[in-house]
Amino acid sequence: MIGLDGMRVFRCGADKRPQNRDGHKGAFLCRRVPRDWPRVGVSTGAVNGIDVLDVDTKNGATEWFWQQLAALPKTRMHVTESGGYHIFFRHAEGLAGSQSRIARGVDVKADGGYVIWWAREGLPVANGDLLADWPEWLLGLAVKKHYVHPFDAHDLGSGGYEFDAGGGSDSGSHSTQLNIEKVERSASLGWRPSVTLPGVDVRRRIDGIIRVLHFQPKGKRTMRLFWAACAFREIMEEGKLGQKIAVTFLLSAAHGNGMLADKGRDRCMRTILDGFRHVEAKLEDWRQRGSPR
Repeated sequence: MIGLDGMRVFRCGADKRPQNRDGHKGAFLCRRVPRDWPRVGVSTGAVNGIDVLDVDTKNGATEWFWQQLAALPKTRMHVTESGGYHIFFRHAEGLAGSQSRIARGVDVKADGGYVIWWAREGLPVANGDLLADWPEWLLGLAVKKHYVHPFDAHDLGSGGYEFDAGGGSDSGSHSTQLNIEKVERSASLGWRPSVTLPGVDVRRRIDGIIRVLHFQPKGKRTMRLFWAACAFREIMEEGKLGQKIAVTFLLSAAHGNGMLADKGRDRCMRTILDGFRHVEAKLEDWRQRGSPR
């Protein structure tokens, strides 16, 4: 059960404004919230390990919410006092808050933010014992937008990719030094390729992956490039993305986060090809098991 136990909280008024001197920065662990607090503020972000998608239906977000509901994972959700929704996710490292970046009336409460804990006020709660990770497409929309949108210059046309001698071909037995277990979703026996959910534009899914990769800091870029290549290879398996354009997108994001300049094109290409091969090997095993869905 996800509740206030172990959360850093602070006193708020009925107007939702902090009633302590330091606001959310003054949040503290409180074993039992005093009954005389008009409202309970809960800090979001790394401090409590939660982020909240704040869907304000009074500010134009109703249509977006119902259009995307089927694509959202099951996770804790509160109905707010104004009739909106607070959708909880496990904190994504480095994610900051934003207003209407995802869509009009859809805000993100993350590092440096807070929400009112409406469950304490008796408002409805769904999936109270669940806390999901951000879906990749939605996290991508939540991060910074200062990069060249991949669809400004490309389409998703299929077709092979010919690797020239100077373009990062991998002719040896190179294997990127990665902890593969960290990027596998499950044991090989139960693995199956992911699919783009009904109602989700594949371009949005691709854009989300690229956004996440584009803003990775040093120390995490290689792992994230491998992860992104694996995700793209699964989309390629659906027939919704060509290999040539997939490589172009991945190299573009690697350029944006500095990995291309620091590690070189050959190193980036080896990591991308390792990701493709990793999924191809799992696909082969999956097919031999009868391709269960």
